[in-house]
Amino acid sequence: MSRLRSSAGAAGLVTLATLLAAYAFTPGVSRAAGEQDPVVFQNFHELETRGGVPYRWSKGGHRRDERASVIALPQVGRGGGVLQLQVRTPEDAPPVPLSLSAGGQTLLAADVHGRSTLSATIPRSALEGGDLRVVLSSPAWTRGRDARARGVAVERVGWTPSGWALPPVRQLFVLPSFAAALALLLGRLRVSSRAGRLGPAVAGGLLAIAAAGRPLEVAPFTHRLLIGVVLAHAALLLWAALVRSPGRRWWEPPGEAAPGALVLLIVVGYQMLVAYHGALCWETHRFCPTVVAGTVGLIVLGSLAVVAAWPATRARERPALLVVALGAAAQAVGAAVLAFHRPAVDFTTLWTAARDFTLGGSLYKPAEVAANHFGAVFKVPPFYGMLLLPFSRLEVRTALGIDRAIDVVLYLAAAAVLFAWLRARVGTGVALAGVAAVLGLMQPAFDTIAYGQIDIVILLLGTLALVAFQRGRHGLLGLALALATLLKLYPLVLALFLAARREWKAVAWTGAWLVVLNAVAVAALGGPEHVVYATEVLPRIGGGTGWVENQTWNGFLARLLLSARRPEPVHDRTIDLLTWAGFALAAGASAIAASRRPQRGSTAAALHFGLFLVVMVMAVPAAWIHYETVTAITFLALVASAAQRPPSAGSAFALALAFGLVAYGNQWTFYDGGPRPGLTALLLSRELYGLALLWAMALVAAQRLVLTSVQARS
Repeated sequence: MSRLRSSAGAAGLVTLATLLAAYAFTPGVSRAAGEQDPVVFQNFHELETRGGVPYRWSKGGHRRDERASVIALPQVGRGGGVLQLQVRTPEDAPPVPLSLSAGGQTLLAADVHGRSTLSATIPRSALEGGDLRVVLSSPAWTRGRDARARGVAVERVGWTPSGWALPPVRQLFVLPSFAAALALLLGRLRVSSRAGRLGPAVAGGLLAIAAAGRPLEVAPFTHRLLIGVVLAHAALLLWAALVRSPGRRWWEPPGEAAPGALVLLIVVGYQMLVAYHGALCWETHRFCPTVVAGTVGLIVLGSLAVVAAWPATRARERPALLVVALGAAAQAVGAAVLAFHRPAVDFTTLWTAARDFTLGGSLYKPAEVAANHFGAVFKVPPFYGMLLLPFSRLEVRTALGIDRAIDVVLYLAAAAVLFAWLRARVGTGVALAGVAAVLGLMQPAFDTIAYGQIDIVILLLGTLALVAFQRGRHGLLGLALALATLLKLYPLVLALFLAARREWKAVAWTGAWLVVLNAVAVAALGGPEHVVYATEVLPRIGGGTGWVENQTWNGFLARLLLSARRPEPVHDRTIDLLTWAGFALAAGASAIAASRRPQRGSTAAALHFGLFLVVMVMAVPAAWIHYETVTAITFLALVASAAQRPPSAGSAFALALAFGLVAYGNQWTFYDGGPRPGLTALLLSRELYGLALLWAMALVAAQRLVLTSVQARS
């Protein structure tokens, strides 16, 4: 315990020292209208553009008038500096008197006529706590038919420190506390490597440098990281109490996580993410959990806390797993009900294409595909279009309802197959709780139901492919893989898994089924549709996008490097090269692992299969969040692996974190569609972080099982 405290203290002190040094050299900030408006421009009119230059009108009014507009630059440091405003007013109107005030002091009074740049010297005393808030006061005026009360138009805001600045008061507490709490967390997880000991200090120091160097992008949000670490401690406390054994103190996590304990940690971690979402709701009044998620989360956490108080170890696991299963089932029902009432642009696009074909037209509109294949345009293989033909004869709402009902039935079928597969490895109770938790809490699956997408079908086909592979049923494996590929092209990545294992019969069966199924589609739709797809659609649907729903490596790069955030193609040579390098790395490492060829029926082989499921939604150029439904197989394979080689507490925690990041919410859970400049773009890729963590956990677990098998044979 003393070592933990010293490590935490050292991490906090290093972070504090770095913070003090970093703010001494903070470069200041510059923001144009439209870049980070929710933070910078408070109580302004909506964004407008003139001559390609964005701006916002202030609302005018006295500085004590609640209607007055405010320029806010939070957490820029406690030190004097110079504020610059690029402002303008109509040149054919009288000058507008403008005064700037902060901290109760009038900083500048000037008449604004046309475009001009104003500079005001800000004393240290005006930056209370390290936040700069400048009130714009001017007579309100109107013009013509525009009845808005306006003051001046602000185009850009700049802040340049004039000397040494002290860190904001909040950062002096938050960042050292974060580093110390992270050190304590890693200590409780028994992460004793050098990276584990140095990591908290390095993380705290880097955050301190980022907060000083990019204050508007980092500093306003650091407290959320601290909240996350505190909730992680709470999750560990509850989990430790649930799985404690005789002779172990109730707050000490176990050294290893058996399958039942692993399922409990996955669910506890997920519910702590719901709690984090609730804290964010209290702060922002915008980003809030659904009523279903919030209610189920409170009930599950409360019930598990009651179970944790029971003295007998065996008497705790069964009721805890029952609580987990019932809670996940309740949330699944609630999410499914909500899914049936959400809009479905995707299905409407698919249905419209099929209807056009039945009326004598074509499935495809190559011009629209060429313009933007990420828009509402039909671009999937013709075989998928063939399956939609029966729906096209129905009214769109009726067709959507039937499609959603089929999805629910297929999801239950996938759950039944996965339960049977997992029960043979971990027992009935753990298998039931594990399948209920992973599938019941997997929001991407319910987005699939809502959108009328095909990912639940691919999940079922992936599950059948895994079972067929492990039983040596090459024909069924090839059929499942071929069907999935003809619905969405990316499942063909699984052929790399078969090739790495030198399963040439399965590869041959896959190729044969692709020929047969394509022949069926040609017979149903005709050859011209396939020619159009092969020559005018397929060549144009490559590449990625920075749209937030694209949680791949490509989407991460496009958002971070290009600030791309619209559902439009991104064509950048550097990003393309990095995308394919990332795919080669992930697929190559997975192939090397699979080439060890553990027995088909082994859990290690199932994990290798699961690796490629993650690769096909993480490393390809574009994959929407609902594609991640298929990763449920990989999560359950990791639960199965715990029966043979229980993971350490640290690995179990990492898996729980990965599940929360992948399964909870969707692109709108923590995002409102606004711009996220610079480092704030990192906040938009949480699903990718979960996928990368899941891939790493599956790779490590598979290698451990292979090593155990080799040692047992020797």
